[in-house]
Amino acid sequence: MVFTKLLPRDRSARILGLPNRWAIAVGLSLVSVGVELLLHADGVFHWHYWWWNVASFPVIVIFGYLTFYVVAFVVYDAPRRARQLQIVGSLAALDLTAGLVFGPLLGWI
Repeated sequence: MVFTKLLPRDRSARILGLPNRWAIAVGLSLVSVGVELLLHADGVFHWHYWWWNVASFPVIVIFGYLTFYVVAFVVYDAPRRARQLQIVGSLAALDLTAGLVFGPLLGWI
């Protein structure tokens, strides 16, 4: 909700030369990972996987947060409510399928 409240009404506005949606998404991704890094440095946040750590900063920015913010602005800017529901429903179906495959079937979860 905070992300969508930060989006300017004018979709064509630019921030630092970038389209505003992308600029805000990248900025908030960097802030989000920065918070994770500070919490990790303070010892109150721990990454579970060995490959998801401080050295993985760019990967976490792109795949951990940026994808979320991009989908959020795509859904927010969708022209019709039906399209918004289609996008969110597709993601829910993907999550459910992945949960079943990686959970009960493969035992990874």
